[in-house]
Amino acid sequence: LGKKLLRSYSPAVIMLYQCAIISCLALPFALLEPWQLTAVKLMGLCLYSLLVCLLAAGLYLHGLRHVEAQHAGILAYSELLFVVLLGVLFGETPGPSIVAGGFLIAISGFIILRAESRRA
Repeated sequence: LGKKLLRSYSPAVIMLYQCAIISCLALPFALLEPWQLTAVKLMGLCLYSLLVCLLAAGLYLHGLRHVEAQHAGILAYSELLFVVLLGVLFGETPGPSIVAGGFLIAISGFIILRAESRRA
């Protein structure tokens, strides 16, 4: 879907719509919580927004133009693996379904890469 959208729209426009939709969906949940926003928390939120949301998504969309759909899919699915690994680094323990899903994602990526290397 991303590759098809990039034929008609720039990465900035796609990111604008993605962020707008996510913001609209998350806003009701954010309004339910009490907020105590300090300057340090605001700076951290801005830094997170710039680095993780804008920079990472922008680089991904720019790179998506130059790779095949199969490889882009592997990159997108591997993101889930890295999120779980990052959670483990911060002391979270993944449940059995998370471990099984991560294993299936890793195996499917390996199978696709192996099939691609045999075809080349």
